[in-house]
Parts: sequence; structure tokens; C-alpha cells
Amino acid sequence: MWHDHRSRNLFSCRSHLQCNRKPFFFFFGPFNLKFFEKSVQEMIKRTYRIPGTKPDHIFFDNNCSIAKAVKNDPFFQDIGLTVNVFHFKCKHSEKDRFCQENCNPAVYPELLGEGQQQWYFNSSVAEQTNSWLGAYHAICREMTVHRYNFFLDEMIRRRNQITLQKLIKGNQEPRTWPLSK
Repeated sequence: MWHDHRSRNLFSCRSHLQCNRKPFFFFFGPFNLKFFEKSVQEMIKRTYRIPGTKPDHIFFDNNCSIAKAVKNDPFFQDIGLTVNVFHFKCKHSEKDRFCQENCNPAVYPELLGEGQQQWYFNSSVAEQTNSWLGAYHAICREMTVHRYNFFLDEMIRRRNQITLQKLIKGNQEPRTWPLSK
């Protein structure tokens, strides 16, 4: 997730990877882990409130604490809360048994590609996209909410067009999936 004082990006997957940019107005002041966890839970519930839209997995670098906080919440029972591969290998303690058993992407065979040798999804796409969005942080900092939303939506739309053209030129057969009804 990338964030400033106005929004967060949520990366999740069903049969494909998707990014949802949602307003995140209630993350102000000094950092408080419990408040942060509750805010992320609420954002996920708001994002996937329409039946049939919940993802199978949500990648987030702090999913160990989120998974602990929602382990008894029925909404999250069928969602894998995994940590992206990079963060899991580099930044998570092997001693944290809960995290190792519940947030390790290797625990979910559906995330592994053919032959179990590589990942089906590039879970680091969130980090890569956050890095790209970070270049706009200074520009967006002082914008009003409406200008901010318009600007980022337009930048994302333009980036998606460029990415789509690259995929087409590379014979990657890009396509979109409609939302389930």
C-alpha cells in the first residue's frame, strides 16, 4: 500500500491482480498500530463490500498484524492475507510463528506458478507501483481532495495505457475481467 494523508492503494488478487485506490481520510496523527490495523480492516471491507468482489488474497507488507487482528472476523475467513515475497524474506522474523504459518505466500499453493518454481503473481508489483506513485508525492501533498483524485486517476490511466501498449507489442495478450455480478 502507498499512502499519503489522503489515500492508500490496495493490491489484491482473484484470478488476476488488481489495484484499488481508496480514500483513507482517517489516518492522521502519530502512528498507532491498533488504529492503523482497524483503519486497514475498514478500508478492505469498504473496498469489497459488493458480493462477489472479495479477492482470494491481499498482499500487504504488514499483513501479519492485520491477520492477527481479523482472525475472528468472518469477512476475512476466505481471504489469504499474505506478505509479498520480498518483505517476507527480508523483513519478517522466522520466530513469528503466526506470521510464518498464516502470511507466508509459500503456504498458498495457488500463488505458485507451474512446476511450483516461480510465483503466479508478481506480488512485488505493489512495491513497484508504490515507488512509481511516490514520485508524485510532493506534487500531491498540497492538493485539494478533488484535484488530488483527478490527478492520480489521470496519471494511473495514462500509465495503464502505456503498459497496455507494451504488453500488446510484446504479444502478452492483455485483457480485462469484468466484475462478477
